[in-house]
Amino acid sequence: MKLNFKPIHVYTSITIIVGVFSFLYFYDYNITLSDWVIIFVLIGSITLLNYHVIHIPPKDNSLSLDSSIYLASLFMYGLDVTLFVLALSSLIYVFVQRKIAWWKHLFNFSMYSIMIIASYFSLVFAGGSVGEIDTHHLLPYILSLCTYFICNMLFIISYFFLYGSGSIENVIKGVTTDKTFVISYFTTLLLPLILGILLKAEGIFGLFLFVCIALLLSAI
Repeated sequence: MKLNFKPIHVYTSITIIVGVFSFLYFYDYNITLSDWVIIFVLIGSITLLNYHVIHIPPKDNSLSLDSSIYLASLFMYGLDVTLFVLALSSLIYVFVQRKIAWWKHLFNFSMYSIMIIASYFSLVFAGGSVGEIDTHHLLPYILSLCTYFICNMLFIISYFFLYGSGSIENVIKGVTTDKTFVISYFTTLLLPLILGILLKAEGIFGLFLFVCIALLLSAI
């Protein structure tokens, strides 16, 4: 019996393996009782925003504004809390969206894990600190956001190229020349800074205000 391994299958398998093992390796299970309130609020906000996405090309791909919450959580509460929120949010999404194939849920979780971990180490490498956003020293946070952006772009471009959406040049052109796509990405990557400042100043109420704004933006 001849096995037919398509490039897209190899790509998704490698991404899942790297993502899951990265999560297990870097997550330290360091969650305290005081973290649970903000964890539940973050999960509720992410679950809500999973239903209000910005559609981007190609192949009806979409960008959820939950990325802003993950990044702001990374800046304010660190890697452990953010990965824990990601795991629980992904688990809830599996039960809510049962029609989606299990490997797609796992692939999505793995991509987020890799992007969040890479963004965290970019932040630390550049001298950034967790717990507040230093507006006088924004370079580490900008580098972290750019890392997340680049990783996400690479995942999308690689997936659709291997999926058979045309040559690599056509896929990149289709992604980068669409104004809606570019605006959506930069909006999503700027929002974590706003949310981080709101969380520091107003706590949960700041997150509530952000979610309201995000819902309005997703409706445009």
